[in-house]
Amino acid sequence: MKEEKFLCDEEILKWLTEKNLSGIIKGIDQNKGMINEKIASVIYCKGFIKRFEDEYNKIFNSLGFKISRITDDYIYISYMDSEIEFFIASSEFMRRYAKVLFNNKNTIGDSILDKFQLVNTEENINKFIERCNNILENSQYKLKTEVRDGKISNIMNIFKGDFLAKVNAEIFTRNIKKYLVKINKEAKSNTIAFIERINTWNKVTAEI
Repeated sequence: MKEEKFLCDEEILKWLTEKNLSGIIKGIDQNKGMINEKIASVIYCKGFIKRFEDEYNKIFNSLGFKISRITDDYIYISYMDSEIEFFIASSEFMRRYAKVLFNNKNTIGDSILDKFQLVNTEENINKFIERCNNILENSQYKLKTEVRDGKISNIMNIFKGDFLAKVNAEIFTRNIKKYLVKINKEAKSNTIAFIERINTWNKVTAEI
């Protein structure tokens, strides 16, 4: 039964004790050992979150994502059709989305990537830029990563085949990811519009 998932067990009690959340423990005791919505929003214990992995996955799946892994501190998701990973702190996730477990309403929605960060590894960012280029196919733009000191520092861009420019990789990926929730015509037009709005592209002389 779903109600059993909201019972406070020894693992959660130990976690609450380690976090010095005596007030939460008292609230659970007063609620006969049950975790209510308010309490759930501050319990980001890995074991507790994993109890509801299937419920959350149903929501993510409907948006084209899946939970790829859950650690002690973070929740990772990826696209259904690729291994590009995004993450959010478990504490923030539960603060925002614990209520989904109680009201049976999807409050995550298409703005999901506004809250998740792109995993900052060279492999992951390259996969993300490749996805951008798939969307930009047959447009006047092409993106490529620039590696400096062993990490990706800039996103390179050819404008209309005429000149090469670059912009900070972290800023670029943080702002463009929200347009790539779904791969469709709207995603393409939004991505192109975003690129065209950037006024900090720095012209360079190198070639791709």
